[in-house]
Amino acid sequence: QGPLSYDSCHGMFKDRVYSLSDSGHLTFLWRHDSDGSFSNDIFPCKNGRCVEFEKVCNLVNDCGDESDEVNCTNHFQCQTNKDFIPLSKVCDGEIDCIDLSDECNGDCNREMIGNLSITVLAWILGILAFNLNLATIPTTMISIIKSKTLDSLVNQVLLLLVSIGDILVGLYILLISIYNTFYRESYCRKQREWLTSTTCSMVGVLSSVGQLVSLLSVTLLSIVRAKTISRRIYVPLPASANDFKRMCLKAISIIVVAFIVSLLPMVSILEDYFVNGIYHGSENPLFVG
Repeated sequence: QGPLSYDSCHGMFKDRVYSLSDSGHLTFLWRHDSDGSFSNDIFPCKNGRCVEFEKVCNLVNDCGDESDEVNCTNHFQCQTNKDFIPLSKVCDGEIDCIDLSDECNGDCNREMIGNLSITVLAWILGILAFNLNLATIPTTMISIIKSKTLDSLVNQVLLLLVSIGDILVGLYILLISIYNTFYRESYCRKQREWLTSTTCSMVGVLSSVGQLVSLLSVTLLSIVRAKTISRRIYVPLPASANDFKRMCLKAISIIVVAFIVSLLPMVSILEDYFVNGIYHGSENPLFVG
């Protein structure tokens, strides 16, 4: 930048002293009130105003036309209200711009599943978990019907529950993959809407139920097998009609317990224990950012 013209910064810096620059142009110096020294550390704004150089690139629109911040490399400008924030606050997971532009842009890559390899893996695991476990259901059902001993009946019913739990987990992974494909880049701006939606809650309940059913079933299966191994003399007991009824009731009880535990976070009187944030719509800027 060359020296200021003598008539720059009209109406400002009244305590000015005119001088010739090294290039022979008439310029001026201004007097600092603090120590009485003179300097020419003045930045000319495009609108005709002037500011001290210490106010250039300080994330504040001192010129009024943003010309003191336009070419700076230490900040990011929000798209809607044109506020400036430090570069360190871009893509840091915290919203600083009302329009979310510091987090929802091409550089941040904020998707539901942000990694391509994880996305592909989620599709593969979801499809395999859902279809393979679903394929075992008819075989396990036949084994339950044909069970002659109580131990065989118990084992087959618990294995059926494990398959059901894994099917639900596989379905959960598939649903997340589908919603990830649906939202893609728009997920960043709609993240809070998604996280507070009934759909998201139901998908979460589905995941919890599947995991709990599998966990409880595997735990019981381990206990049953441990007891069988610990017996010194093993005599298989025949499976009766009442045993079938009792096992059905136990299977239903496991599923009901899993549903109740999974739904607890959605009970309003327990929200203090499970809710970790409140979402306010973007139409109310007081609560955004």
